[in-house]
Amino acid sequence: MGLGMTMRPKQRQVIGWGIGLGTLLILLGIVAIGFHSTVTIPGSFLFGWLFLLAGCGQAAYAFQCRQKRYFVWKLLLGILYFQAGIFVLLSPVIPGLTLALTVGFSIFAQSIIQVLGAFDMRPQAGWGCSLLSGVVGVVLSMFVMAQWPSGDVGSLSLWFGINFLADGLGLLTQASIVR
Repeated sequence: MGLGMTMRPKQRQVIGWGIGLGTLLILLGIVAIGFHSTVTIPGSFLFGWLFLLAGCGQAAYAFQCRQKRYFVWKLLLGILYFQAGIFVLLSPVIPGLTLALTVGFSIFAQSIIQVLGAFDMRPQAGWGCSLLSGVVGVVLSMFVMAQWPSGDVGSLSLWFGINFLADGLGLLTQASIVR
């Protein structure tokens, strides 16, 4: 009997949500990278919606994992992304520098939460993927923060997109390891 046959339906559902969220984050990352030169009012709206979608996906995933001890970390990630999306959408005319600071701080906070959550998941299979994704996010947030206030704000969505790609790939890898 294969490993997939011995999994309980709830485990398969959580893995399915992980794969779904990982795919969503990868797609959002591709969109962000595709608009890497758009740091205007429409670009602000794009960032806001990307944050909102990621926040909703992360919160939904957290509730699917609510029996796990890292539920709180996943929910905090969702709330953080959602709040950043609301902030950016309600302030679409914020200067690019403020947008860079918002995105840089959000990536940093999200990554720290992810690193803490990874250590909380240990020794569960796939915890290293979550840790690696969090470390990549910390490094990327440092790139964004290092550019503030005088750097190339146009590269903002490139770093943002790479962060989402790393998160999505981390979730997909983690789900495939657990699978």
